[in-house]
Amino acid sequence: MATKADALIRILGSANITATSPYEQPVKAELENATNGRRWKNGTGSGKIDRVYMTDGVLGAGATDDYDLLVAGALKDVYNQAIDADELKGIVIRCETGEIEFRGDAANQISLFTAASEGITLAAGQSAGFDLGATGIDVTTDSKFEVFDSDGGGSTYTLWLIVAQ
Repeated sequence: MATKADALIRILGSANITATSPYEQPVKAELENATNGRRWKNGTGSGKIDRVYMTDGVLGAGATDDYDLLVAGALKDVYNQAIDADELKGIVIRCETGEIEFRGDAANQISLFTAASEGITLAAGQSAGFDLGATGIDVTTDSKFEVFDSDGGGSTYTLWLIVAQ
């Protein structure tokens, strides 16, 4: 089946700061990952993607979901097509319930993580997004990460991976 994919990650931080005295003019500060967000068009080169993986994960108490982006068929897109990623361009992960750790695997973790079992903890309602640039990160060797139920009570999460094969 022929498919095409386009994607956007927009991470925007915005703050309004107003001094009570002696100034009266508010200061607005914004920080954005790229002007109007990072966009990828369909394809496999720099600035392009051809698959988006989406899942709603359910973890039992203390359980771990392991991901290996290199194994063809381990991940499938919404049309049940195998994803064999070469570059990871973007990630969005949200903890729906409980508490999760998004972290490096014990071996061959993606280069986003510096060591095994290091990562970030997200509680219910918290999200993280990663814009890994136009070229992304190479996942042909270091291709693994995991999502772990860190509070021991069971968790649910939503994960999106934007990749080029």
